[in-house]
Amino acid sequence: MKALKTIQFILTFLLLNLINPLMINAQTHTDKIHLWLLQNKGISHAIDSLSNIYSKQREMDNLNPVIISYTILQWDEAWEVFKDDSSFKKKAREVGTPDIIQVPSTWAAHFADQRFIIPLRYNWINSNIYPQKAWKTCELVENEVFCVPWIIESRALFYRKDVFSAASIDQVPQTWEELEKLSRRLRKQGIRIDIDIRKISDEYVFIPYEKGKRKIKPLAITSVFDLGWNVIHNIIAPHYWSRGRTLDKLLTAKSIAEEMKEDILFETDLFIKNMSTEAFPTYWRELEDDFIRGKYAMHFSGPWLVNMLEEIWGQNWTDFFGIAPIPGGAFGHKSFIGGSNLGICRYSHSIENDEFLNELSNFLQFLTTDQQAQYINAKLISQFPALNECLASIENSSVWGTFLSRIQWENYPITPAWFWLERELPEQIKRIITGNICIKLFYSFKITLKKIIQSPYFALITILSFIFSIITFILGLMYGRQIMIIRRWRIIIRLPKKRST
Repeated sequence: MKALKTIQFILTFLLLNLINPLMINAQTHTDKIHLWLLQNKGISHAIDSLSNIYSKQREMDNLNPVIISYTILQWDEAWEVFKDDSSFKKKAREVGTPDIIQVPSTWAAHFADQRFIIPLRYNWINSNIYPQKAWKTCELVENEVFCVPWIIESRALFYRKDVFSAASIDQVPQTWEELEKLSRRLRKQGIRIDIDIRKISDEYVFIPYEKGKRKIKPLAITSVFDLGWNVIHNIIAPHYWSRGRTLDKLLTAKSIAEEMKEDILFETDLFIKNMSTEAFPTYWRELEDDFIRGKYAMHFSGPWLVNMLEEIWGQNWTDFFGIAPIPGGAFGHKSFIGGSNLGICRYSHSIENDEFLNELSNFLQFLTTDQQAQYINAKLISQFPALNECLASIENSSVWGTFLSRIQWENYPITPAWFWLERELPEQIKRIITGNICIKLFYSFKITLKKIIQSPYFALITILSFIFSIITFILGLMYGRQIMIIRRWRIIIRLPKKRST
C-alpha cells in the first residue's frame, strides 16, 4: 500500500513539472502581428501610438502581449506589388508576409478578386456605424465583408478670407460657373498681398513685402505635367457627378473623351485662364505650399491641409483661411469618398490558427471601432475618421462643419476593373487636356493674327516691311562679305576682292 502511494506521489510530481512550464509559456506567449501600410504623412507615428495604447489595454486586461510591426509601401510601388499574386508573394518574401493589409477603398474589389484578403465573419462588424458610401467598398459580395473602413478622404475648396474681402466678394462660389467667373474677376482686379511665409532654420517666418509688390493668383491648379489624380479628384470627377452622371459608365464607354468631354473641356478652360504669366504652373505639392504661403486665393485640397495650416499659421489660421464645399451643379455638391480599409491577408503565417485569428480580429476591431483610436489615427495622418460618431463631432466643429454638412459623397466604380482603369485614366485625360490646350492656344493665335490682318494699318506695315527688306538686300550686296549667285540651279559663293587703298 505504501509502495502504491509512493508511485502515485512520484507520478503526480512528474505531471506537475510537465504542466507547469506549459502554463508559464501560455502566460508569457507573445503574438506578432505584421501590417502592410501605404505611405501617408504621419503613418509611422500613428501606428506606433496606437500600438502602445493597444498593448497597455491588453496589459490591464491580463492578456498576452502583442508585438506590432509594419512595412510601409510607397504608392507607386504598391501598384506593382498588388497587380497580381506573383508580385504580392515576391514582396512578401522580401519584407515578410502581412497579417493585416491597408486596402485603398478603390482597390478593395481588386484585392478580393485576387484573394489577397479573406471574408470577415465577426459579430462585432456593424455596417451601421460607418458612412454608407464607405461601407459600400467593404461589402463586395452580398453578405460577404472583406474589409472594414479605417480612414476617409475627401476634398474641399480652401480660400483666403482677406483676399475675398479685399475683392468685395461676399460668398464662396456655389457652382462651377461661379468659380470660373470669380477666378476671372480676381485676375482682372489684381489683388495684391504684402505677406510671405518662408522656412528659415526649420521655422516658418512671416516676411513683409513692400506694398503692392506681388499680385495674388486666383486658383492654384496643377499643370498637365503633374496631372495625376488630383485634377480628377478635385475638378473633373466632381464636375461629372454634379451633372448627374455616374463613373460606372466609364467602364463600358467607347471613348472616355466623349463620355467626359464637357468636364475635361471645363478643366482645360479653367487651366488656361489661370495660367500664370510669370511662369508655367508648377507641380501639385509646390502649388499647395504656395497656397499656404499666400500666393493663391483658392485651392482644392483634403483634410491634411488643415494640419499644415495650423502648423504654419498657428491656431488662428481660420482668421485668414476658410473651407467650403467643392462647387456643385444641377445635382448638388459632389465629392469623391476615398480613404482606406483594413483586411486580413489570406497568406498570414497563422491563418489556420483560430486563436491567432481572434488576435487579428481584436486588433482590427480596436483600429476600426475604438473612438479614441480613430481620433488619434485621423489626426496624426491628417485624414477623416471612419466612424459615424467621430464624423458627427467633426461636423459640429467650426472648421469642417460647413463642408461635411453640405457635401454629397460619391464612390468610384467598385469593381476589379477599376484598379487598372485608375492607373490608365490620368494618362488618357492628360493626353486629351494637352490636345485641347494646344488646339485652344492655336485658335487663340489664329484669332489674334486675323485681327492684325484686318487692321487698317496692316497694308502699310506690309509695304514698309517689303521696302525695308529690299534696302537691306541691296546694302548686303554692296557691302557684304559674300555674294550668293544662283546659276544653273547651283548656289555659288563668291568672296569679293578687297579694294586697294
